[in-house]
Amino acid sequence: MVLAMLTVASPALAQDLDVRGGLNSGPGKARIELEVKMEERKASSTERRAEIKTNIEERKASSTAKRIELQQSIAKRMAGHASQMFSAMIERLEKLAERIQSRVDKVKAEGGVTTESERFLADAKIDIEQAKTSLRLFASIDLSADKLRDNFTKIREVGTEIKGHLKEAHQSLVKAIRALKPGAKVDARASTTVQTLQ
Repeated sequence: MVLAMLTVASPALAQDLDVRGGLNSGPGKARIELEVKMEERKASSTERRAEIKTNIEERKASSTAKRIELQQSIAKRMAGHASQMFSAMIERLEKLAERIQSRVDKVKAEGGVTTESERFLADAKIDIEQAKTSLRLFASIDLSADKLRDNFTKIREVGTEIKGHLKEAHQSLVKAIRALKPGAKVDARASTTVQTLQ
């Protein structure tokens, strides 16, 4: 009945309606198809944006991980190099201390005064041992921080401590050499003369 009324009112509109009451052709169907296509485009562009965003985030995460790995590698390489340098310095100072000890023993055997040199030599040996302890600590530094600055700060702090011990040891060895007086012998007669005068 509705169809019959629409046929009388507007034959073009009646063609658009089928028996079930839906649109099967004409401007209404085109508009619906257009709206469906627009929705599909919106959905696909939203999916593409999400996909692009995911790809960008993955690239960022990947590049960040690579950067952190590179920075940790650089820090470990620098720490290894510094460790080798400190080991070589400690070895040189130990050899120098042995040579000075040999001289002290020689001067002492000849009757020279070596007390001050022996004291400086003992101080140097203590500083060398402290440098060795700091070097063991240096080798156990955890360089897994994400920031390069943090790793370098750790390396610098312990490295500065080792340098301080090595510098003190070197200065003590220099003082030990300067205090060593091979020509100065303990004169037994002079000491007895000083005692009798008092």
